[in-house]
Formats: sequence, structure tokens, C-alpha cells
Amino acid sequence: MTLLKNLLASMVAVVTVLMIGISASATQEVHEERYNFNILISNLHAGSLNLVSRDNGKSYAVRAILQTEGLLDLITPRVIDLGVKGWLHMESFRPVKYQETSTGREIEKHRIINYQHGTPKFFQITPPLPENAIPKFADDWNLSVDPATALFTLVRDYRIGWMCNSEFVMFDGRRAVRFSLGEPVIRGEEMHCDSSYTLATSNSPRMDEQSALPLTLIYRPSETSPDKYELHRLTMQTSRGKITFKRI
Repeated sequence: MTLLKNLLASMVAVVTVLMIGISASATQEVHEERYNFNILISNLHAGSLNLVSRDNGKSYAVRAILQTEGLLDLITPRVIDLGVKGWLHMESFRPVKYQETSTGREIEKHRIINYQHGTPKFFQITPPLPENAIPKFADDWNLSVDPATALFTLVRDYRIGWMCNSEFVMFDGRRAVRFSLGEPVIRGEEMHCDSSYTLATSNSPRMDEQSALPLTLIYRPSETSPDKYELHRLTMQTSRGKITFKRI
């Protein structure tokens, strides 16, 4: 599980078993989306991602569960459960509270991040981080999003012309990742976005652009919404190998 944890740590801080809902008024319709992916490490099945999002046009909530499967689950089982709720304006997400839990064989970790005006301000981490791992903030970490919002941003369906071609920073309380999503390119019926991501740690908060790693997103026309494209496959190159999220 150490390998899977290290690969996913770029994208996700492991989270709480948390059911998050949106209380909507009678005049606000709640929109729900569900996404399911297999996770492969070097083309071997290693786990799954199940994500649910809800929004009413003003606020949003995301809950995602990652878990080991197959041989990896027999060796080091792990369930990663993450959730966030926040405000939504147009296509911009502003988290308010993020919670996480990671459970495994004799392992249980919790994390809470509260935000003020889009900036992470309060952290509650159990077990506590060592002194040298307490987060140090860089200017470009302001208005960052949490791991659940980052996952949703990457795997969600998009209307034509809205996917990729953007940049955002994810911060999980210890490390930050800048995602730079390239312009979509049509290849047959698919839409490809050749992108990159850059890591930073709490002890080295500045992003080193020379350490950027490849990230590829491949979309296909949605079978249920003719004006949308859905993510078919996401592939990340890492220092330990390739990790792929494949839609099921």
C-alpha cells in the first residue's frame, strides 16, 4: 500500500467516512453526478475510485472513496474516504470544510481543513504531523483547493469547450500540487489534454517547474449528454511508475 499511497498522495489527502449533503430550498434543484474508475499501477489493477458530487447552483459537496483491490488489497488493504463542502460560482469552486480519513490494517488517520475566503486556515491532523512537517505557506498556495475538489475537477464531465486549458493548486495540509491542464486537441472522436503537475512539500513550498511530471486526460463524447464530454482515462507519470484512472 505504500506505493499506492505515495502515488495518490499527489492528488489526495486521505479522508473521513463522511456523508456530505446540500440542504437546498424548494426552489433550488440539486444536481447529482456519479463517477466510477478503476485504478491501475503500471497497468496492473490496484484499486477503485467512486465519487459523488452534488450542487444546487450556489453550494457543492463531493464525497470520494478510493480503496485497494486485488493482490494489493490482500497485502496492505486501505480505504481512503474524502469529502468537502463549499461554495460554487459559475465553474469556480471554493471549499469551506474538508475532512478525510484513511483506514487500513492497524492504521487510522484523520484530517480536517477549514477555509476562509478560499484559503486554508485551520488544520486538525491526527496523528499530529512532526514539527518539521507543519505546513509553510507560499503565496501561490492561496485560493488552493482540497484533494476532493481537485479530484472532482479532474474526473468530471465537461461541456464542449470547458475542459482543460486551466491551472489550479491542490493543498492537502502537507503538500501542494499545481495542475497545469493543456488545451484540448481533437484526435478522432476523442479529446486529448496533454498536461502536467508539479509537486511541493511543506518544507519546500515553492514549486519547481523543472520537476513537472506528465499528466494526460482523454475525453470521449458522453453517451447521455450530447453537449458534454466525459473523462475516459487519466494517466499520471510518477517517479515510481505510471498510475491510470480508467472509467467504468
